[in-house]
Amino acid sequence: MKKLFLLLIITSPVLLAVVPQASFSNESIISQTVGQKLKRKPGSKTFDMMLDRIAKKESGPSASDAPSSPDQCRSEALKIQFKCPANWTMPKEEGTALFLSSTDMAAAMYVAQIDTAFRYLHQLDRTAMKKIGHYADGFAVEEISFADENALRVKAFSDGTPSSRMTDYYLIHNEKFYRISFSVTPKELWDEHKFLIQELSKAFSFFDD
Repeated sequence: MKKLFLLLIITSPVLLAVVPQASFSNESIISQTVGQKLKRKPGSKTFDMMLDRIAKKESGPSASDAPSSPDQCRSEALKIQFKCPANWTMPKEEGTALFLSSTDMAAAMYVAQIDTAFRYLHQLDRTAMKKIGHYADGFAVEEISFADENALRVKAFSDGTPSSRMTDYYLIHNEKFYRISFSVTPKELWDEHKFLIQELSKAFSFFDD
């Protein structure tokens, strides 16, 4: 009995020393793993990806992740301003005409002053419209408001390019006759671009010096 008691007294400190180490073994493994990751070279892809994920969680979406708003375009020659999408080409001007398009050339916007003797909007009949716009037979015409002016809107297909679908606006501003034309080629892609065309139409305006 005395031998057993002495044995317990001798082995107790050993047991006390082992138990705490076992209870924190998981934390030690985690600490070692984190330590190994933090010691990895910055060039490590795993390390960089880990930091990127942490940064995104802490800071949230960056400004570059947010959708960009269209830029405001302006033509001094035509006295017009409109929103031009970032993924479209820069407007090209020649005299009193302006043209821009999507980078794939599927959608386009054309603005021009029309050299005509007409002084009133309703002088522009269907025969004159077809000659100016080169529309295929069967185009539709309606009266609307566009850029704070009374306008005629034409929905048509191109006579010269049957694969193109068009929506044109004719109006008079400061005694000058304008045509604003939107087209999509091929016409089967119209639904993909129609909402952007509507946005461009709504944002179109004139300015005066």
